[in-house]
Amino acid sequence: MRYLKQGLTYPHYLAEPFCRVANPGHSSFSLTVGSINHADFDDLNSRSMGAKGDVSAFSRSGCGIWGMIKPDVVEYGGSYVESKSNPTIVTTNPSTCTQLMRSTLNGGNAFGNDDVGTSFSTPKVSYIVSQLLKLYPDESVNLLRALVIQGARLPNDGFNSPDGTIIKRMGYVCLH
Repeated sequence: MRYLKQGLTYPHYLAEPFCRVANPGHSSFSLTVGSINHADFDDLNSRSMGAKGDVSAFSRSGCGIWGMIKPDVVEYGGSYVESKSNPTIVTTNPSTCTQLMRSTLNGGNAFGNDDVGTSFSTPKVSYIVSQLLKLYPDESVNLLRALVIQGARLPNDGFNSPDGTIIKRMGYVCLH
């Protein structure tokens, strides 16, 4: 990762302008989803970038338009693993990758865990929104967004003692 080459360390680089939520995610009408780690990993050669419940090293952080808190929510999307050697090598590890269902059309495995990303956390939140939409088909998008936000909690001790750093990295809440 270029941030590490520039001497910036995880999670501190998440506060830098180049890690901000980008367009269209900073919109006040969007439900912006970030990612958190679902597992810890540490062996002789490498370790996860953050512990379980910490913001993922690839997730974007707020604020949005007019200083709005973004992302709105976070969900498990996996974690990068960094080597303990110098120079640091960033990669993925099955222990920190989100398990995914896959097509078996061409004979592949039905499940796999070899990648990470907000692309894996966002569909989980989209599913929750779809279920709310079934219950409230005539309601506004803003109500559905509010229900998602109000129905979730920050991970670890973040709910009991939230601070500005946690809010800027994870939004209001965490779904899991």
